[in-house]
Amino acid sequence: MRLLKAAIVGLVSSLIMLIVMILAIFIIAFTPFHSLPSTAFLINVGIHSEVFSLLLHFSYGTLWSVVLVYGFEEDVTLLKGLGFAMILWFFMMVVYSPIMGWGFFGFGYSYLLSPSDPLYLSTGPMYIISTIAVHVVYGVCVGWLNEHWTVADLVKNRKNNISKMPNKLITSAG
Repeated sequence: MRLLKAAIVGLVSSLIMLIVMILAIFIIAFTPFHSLPSTAFLINVGIHSEVFSLLLHFSYGTLWSVVLVYGFEEDVTLLKGLGFAMILWFFMMVVYSPIMGWGFFGFGYSYLLSPSDPLYLSTGPMYIISTIAVHVVYGVCVGWLNEHWTVADLVKNRKNNISKMPNKLITSAG
């Protein structure tokens, strides 16, 4: 049940992250890219599908929420979720970004593409800032929700079990 809850938290956290990205990309034009990173990744590996892009985004977010809860068990906290998200962000910068053609930390040659190209990326520094921002959103959500919903019952039950244990304080006279 705990890992199912973690998967639900991953889906919800991924949805919140997606909403923030959509607002940033399409409403306020804050990001240096014009398509979701999952879309750009799939385009660069030859798959042109928004449906698969969303499936990849939600699967990835769900997987890492489950890994977080499985790895830390009842010790999941908001800060651990945030730290975990920063590890995922770093992995994105050094693995996925080069695969997308955006270069390490966004310092590739995709700024040479037409601004209407789905693989266009205007600047590296803005890419770093915008991707850190959405990973912070994901990390806060996945950390807080897992801490307060997924593992809260485990912590509560463990505390109750400890308080029900008989006090076996043994003193010895020396």
